[in-house]
Amino acid sequence: MFRALDPVKDVEAVHPENAGLLALGAPRYLPSTAAATFHVLDEWLAGTGTDPAAFYRRALVVVVGRSPNVGKPMIPMAYARQAAVESVDEWASRSGQLGWHTRRADVLVVAAGVPGLVRAEHVGEHTVVLDVGVNPVRDPATGRTRMVGDVDFAQVAARAYALTPVPGGIGPVTDVWLLRNAVLAARGCAEGRAR
Repeated sequence: MFRALDPVKDVEAVHPENAGLLALGAPRYLPSTAAATFHVLDEWLAGTGTDPAAFYRRALVVVVGRSPNVGKPMIPMAYARQAAVESVDEWASRSGQLGWHTRRADVLVVAAGVPGLVRAEHVGEHTVVLDVGVNPVRDPATGRTRMVGDVDFAQVAARAYALTPVPGGIGPVTDVWLLRNAVLAARGCAEGRAR
């Protein structure tokens, strides 16, 4: 399905050519949600007076979820920052192993598409948690639908070192990053070159 896209116009970088370029460390575009996640983390680290480069060199980044637009691209992007990386998905939870992986993380990126998958017992006190999940949940009492993340915010906020909310955390930055990629693509096409 992704092969039908023109790789030069594939601003989400899901075409096999673009995914391959990312894996090789020479991306045409960075996938917007994964790029936004690292942008938020980089800015937060700098804002706390932490050198992002030094932080990543000693950090374990654990990514929960393996989607082609978030989980998988997070891996080479973390490698590019010289971080140690581990990838798991919701199946680790079903086998009782999720906490074993996630409690060791310095940075925990959760993008599994399972509401409330990560709870307090899955998170260490030193962990920076980036919730990328976007899940519509209907309140049976009111009938209203609200968006929640893959992290149980109330539980994890009391334990994690830092935590992004859903909605309002990574999502707005993702929108801006996608527009950035669209501008890069349009500029490349207007100049008659394939980046």
